[in-house]
Amino acid sequence: MKTINYDLFSFKKENRGISKQKITQLKDNFLKFGYDENYPVLIDENFLIIDGQHRFTACKELKMPIIYAFSKNNSNEYMRSLNIVSSAWELADYIRSYASENRECYANLLNFKKKHNLTMSTAIIIYFGNARAKSIRQGVEVVPMVNAEKTANTLKSFSLLKFNGSKNFVLGIQTIIDKNISEKNLNILIEKQLLINEMASLSQYLLVFENILNNRRGVRENVYFSK
Repeated sequence: MKTINYDLFSFKKENRGISKQKITQLKDNFLKFGYDENYPVLIDENFLIIDGQHRFTACKELKMPIIYAFSKNNSNEYMRSLNIVSSAWELADYIRSYASENRECYANLLNFKKKHNLTMSTAIIIYFGNARAKSIRQGVEVVPMVNAEKTANTLKSFSLLKFNGSKNFVLGIQTIIDKNISEKNLNILIEKQLLINEMASLSQYLLVFENILNNRRGVRENVYFSK
């Protein structure tokens, strides 16, 4: 089936956002090779797009007919599985989709990200800790990290470091907070943050933190995070 009545269609809020880059790529492809009618836009009985929102948008912008078909399965799980096959979702796509279904831990993660003005990857590390990507893709209920708020607030104090949002640095701050670093030692690290250079691994950051704190201290007073 095909139509040029674009107003018939609408997007599912649970689907991922539109990628402008992908739209541009599809438009270039359609102009060069035409639209392959073996890949229709899949919709439900209400013309909500289950699969093919990028193809739909590209065709609409080119004023091309929409080739569509009714899907036999309209569930959000099916929609996500189709996108895995056609173009892999990022973790952020899954999180936003599950949050739109009012799954509490994912909705809370988005609020946490917004509250602390974090990138999605940093928010995931701080809020979900070592949760596996597979668990997030499957929509498993993830228990947030106990010290998530303190970790996020502490990172803001390292604003002089351009890499304070890098994965290993974030993990380093998260580790020392989870190991109950004293406020005194934490303040020393913040005050001397310019002594911290960008490192390639978590273990290197922990050694740097130790060296800063243990400088000129007695053995009995030394602190260790890497053990």
